[in-house]
Formats: sequence, structure tokens, C-alpha cells
Amino acid sequence: MSKNKINVYISSKNYNKPNDFEVSFPPSLIKCDPKTEYIVLNVNGWIMKNEFYNIQSINNKYKIEIDSTVINFELPIGNYNVIELEKILKGQLSAFLNIEYDTYLNKYKFTNNVLTNKIIKITSISANDFIGFDNMLENIISPTEFIYSSNPINMAGDELVVLSIPNIQKTYPVIDDFKTGIMKSSDIIAFLSIDQAPFGLLQYSNQDGGDSFSYRLENTEIDSLRLVCKNQNLEDIQVGDYQLNLQFEIHQKINEFTVLKKIERLVSNIFQFLGKDIE
Repeated sequence: MSKNKINVYISSKNYNKPNDFEVSFPPSLIKCDPKTEYIVLNVNGWIMKNEFYNIQSINNKYKIEIDSTVINFELPIGNYNVIELEKILKGQLSAFLNIEYDTYLNKYKFTNNVLTNKIIKITSISANDFIGFDNMLENIISPTEFIYSSNPINMAGDELVVLSIPNIQKTYPVIDDFKTGIMKSSDIIAFLSIDQAPFGLLQYSNQDGGDSFSYRLENTEIDSLRLVCKNQNLEDIQVGDYQLNLQFEIHQKINEFTVLKKIERLVSNIFQFLGKDIE
């Protein structure tokens, strides 16, 4: 059983960078006796307005290469549909390529018929969702030829907002393979699916009292927390203001003596129920 519970309500609007800030607590508010107690962290609620753009400065870059000359491009920050983005791409690449959107394939068609004697290479640096090419893979378009996007266009952009707290130590390991595909130690404590239209609410509420986002900590005193939001690839993401409800529980450690005392009480209760006394 827990000794006490400390509820913490945090609003990111009070900090300059909602995606990365540190919140401080009154001294000794969240503290346990390291010999007899431990701390459990629960995420009980997280609400964020979807007021950030799908195309951001972290996911809008691509380049083309012609005769070893590299030309870098950035998609303008904002929310667009595939037709609006097609117009933007046409404007940026009109001197090099023709662009068409294929409504059946949900892909862009890139045709090298402007510079008819040049090989053109197009590479997504971070804009893979929006132009349909995997990041950092070179795509060659020979003169008078065309290629389609390798993948369907995803105008939704990022899929998750992932919340990490780097300055806590969890007793039991948490691992993820979000960034590299290889499992490694993780600071993640919760995530929100970006499944609402702009200005809708992304939210998690632990209404059933479950332990999906519950962690036993090695920390015996917590004076501050650093809260960091990333996307599903653990890349920086610009997020809307959010409200977060964390709960810290102080639990008694269970040792051999405590277990024996519980067994003794249980046996005593059984004998009393049967009308007999235990010596």
C-alpha cells in the first residue's frame, strides 16, 4: 500500500519551449526514506491541443543534384493538402522538373523533361512524408524519364507526440527502438496519438486507474523534472501547449520480516474465523 500520494499538475504554457522545459518542485516535497520506501510515478492525464503544423522546420527539407551541383529546398511551414503541396513543389522545381499528383496512387510523379540532357537526383532530407521518398536515399531521374514517389504521400505528418523525462531513473528497464530500429534504454514515459484534426484535443486519461504509464523509480528525492516532447522517430517536434497530471506515490518496501508478519496475521485471522486461538 502507498504511504501517500502527491498530485502534480503542469501547464507547459508557463514555459518558453513547450517541447523541452524543466519544472521545479518545493524542496523535499517528493521524497522517500531510501531504506524503507520507494517512489512510483504515474501519468494520470495528458491533454494537448493540436495547434501545431504538420509541416514543420524539422520535416520539410529536400534537395536535388544536377552535375554535382546541390540545390536545397524547404517546404513552407503550415498545413496543406496534396493539391496545395503539388502547387508548391511545381513552383520550387519548375526550372528542373515537372510535378503531377496521381490521385489513384496518392503519389507525386516527377518528370525530367525540362533539362532534357541532365540526370537529376532528388533526395528527401527530412520531408519523406510529404514527397514520398525515404530520407537520405538518392532517387535518380534520367533525361526524359519519370519516377513516382516510392511511398504514398502522408499529409498527416507526425504520428505521435512522445513524452520523455531524462532525469528520472526507473527501477525496471524501459526500452524502445523508435530512432534506430535497435532496442535500447529509453526515457519515454507516455505518448499521444496525433489522431485529431487541427485545433482538436489529443488526450490521455487514466480513467480506469490502470498502470500503462506507471514506473517504480530509483530516485529517492525529486526536486525537478525535465519534460521533453519528440515525435515517433525521437526527433524534435514543435507542440501545442499542454496540461499534464503526474502522481507520485510513496510506497513501503516489502522485506522478509514484513512478509512473515502478513502471513502471521493471515493465519491468525483464519484460526479466529474457525473459533480457535493461535499461540
